[in-house]
Amino acid sequence: MKTLIVYYSRTGTTETMANLLAERLDADLEPLIDPTSRAGIKGFWSAAKDARTQATPELGAMVHNPEDYDLVLVGTPVWAGTMSVMVRSFLTQCAEKLPKVGLFATTSISDLDETLEQMAKLLTSQPVATLGIKRKFITKNRCADQLDAFAEQLKATGE
Repeated sequence: MKTLIVYYSRTGTTETMANLLAERLDADLEPLIDPTSRAGIKGFWSAAKDARTQATPELGAMVHNPEDYDLVLVGTPVWAGTMSVMVRSFLTQCAEKLPKVGLFATTSISDLDETLEQMAKLLTSQPVATLGIKRKFITKNRCADQLDAFAEQLKATGE
């Protein structure tokens, strides 16, 4: 099953998770580029403000076309209890073009289930699988079992 992983990562945690999933699924990666600098504490606060107001910045050109894939995974960090603005933009602008979709989210605190539910509401069909993992498990490399199970669940949707 040809798989694309589309993700946004401000600090590198979601990018790490996307890379770990790409290894398991032999997937292509498509990082979403934010036109706004989110570096440092000022970037953190602007990210939270934009997430709360459900901003949808313009997406830059993508290298991969999601319509060319059998499965598209979409990953986001949790910002102020919701998805990042770049993932909101992607889902808002591309949801009806997506084939099967899986969702994943990373967080330092909580709101994983709520964020995944909010992401799913932007889709035109239900996601085939979802996964939320706390940052400490990713950075300490204690999420292999969860990632393996998620990858197997996704592979099973292509059979």
